[in-house]
Amino acid sequence: MNERRKRSQHIKRHASKQLRVNLLIFSFVYAILVVVTLYNVTVSKAFFTEVLIALIIGFLAGFVSSRMYKISWNTDQAKVVGRIDLYGATILVLFIVFELNRDAVASLFTHGEAVGSVSLVLVTAALIGRIVGTSQKIIKILRSEKIIRS
Repeated sequence: MNERRKRSQHIKRHASKQLRVNLLIFSFVYAILVVVTLYNVTVSKAFFTEVLIALIIGFLAGFVSSRMYKISWNTDQAKVVGRIDLYGATILVLFIVFELNRDAVASLFTHGEAVGSVSLVLVTAALIGRIVGTSQKIIKILRSEKIIRS
């Protein structure tokens, strides 16, 4: 069994239902957004550099926003759990502001017809950043609890 599948099974077994459902929803929406984004970018007049910049900015925004949940080990449940604290709520508000203004962010480095496509790249990249950030935190906790080997 490969390492990725083992990690996935450990997450299923040792992560709270709330975290698993969040990751599942994000992954489902991400899969749809990737198809829509790829189509949109290919038919638009966006340049490769614009799309690349949007990927980097979006991924970083999503990765930072994955801190929205304070993820920790609950010894009573023997599971990884997540909850929103004050710091997480602040990040949530900032992420919402980012999402609501993604067209303005996109227009900083592109123009015309490409703004919509680049804006879509921003939201898609932000979503994968959240998925990666949350998954990494869960895996880090499972390693610290010696459930997953380093």
